[in-house]
Amino acid sequence: MRRRKVSKEQILKKAAELFSKKGFHLTKIEDITESLSIAKGTFYLYFKSKEELLRKIILNLHQEIYSINKSIIESVGDWVERFEKLILESLKFIKDKMVFIRVFVEEGLWRQGIKKMSDFDEIMKVERKGQSKLVEFFKEGIRKGNLSNFFSPEEVSLFFTFIIRSRVFKYIFDKKKFNIKKECEIFKRFFLEGAGR
Repeated sequence: MRRRKVSKEQILKKAAELFSKKGFHLTKIEDITESLSIAKGTFYLYFKSKEELLRKIILNLHQEIYSINKSIIESVGDWVERFEKLILESLKFIKDKMVFIRVFVEEGLWRQGIKKMSDFDEIMKVERKGQSKLVEFFKEGIRKGNLSNFFSPEEVSLFFTFIIRSRVFKYIFDKKKFNIKKECEIFKRFFLEGAGR
């Protein structure tokens, strides 16, 4: 078999794809290396184990959504339009990653990927940066009168994150088609008009 040079990112992408198709436990390192036409040693240059690879995929997912949200939050423009874009892009990200997220949840991969506290700390560092950005954004929305000041920006940020994650679980376990347009409307109405009206 002809061997070729691949990057760490190519291995991560291929592994996530194979985990989505076959599941984490059924995917062997050989499956990853063979699908990329690389030697097993190349895999081990980048990763000590399949579990380390999984941790990096989890971290990358957190970093990717953080970058998307940060870009929207820091952009210039109408707050409501940016909020709508934040919802839309967050949901698109989830839809694009849904197959992997479903495998991740169904196989209990959080426990598999996070073995040591240092692994968890690295992911939580990104998570805290993301929450901090959301707090900053919702503080702006409250200040501009787009959101009620009944809740603190910290509370609104937690509600937003919780609702996004609960919608993910709905589609994981319900297995219905993920309707981004409908989900965006639910979010907009809940946050901008309130659930009690």
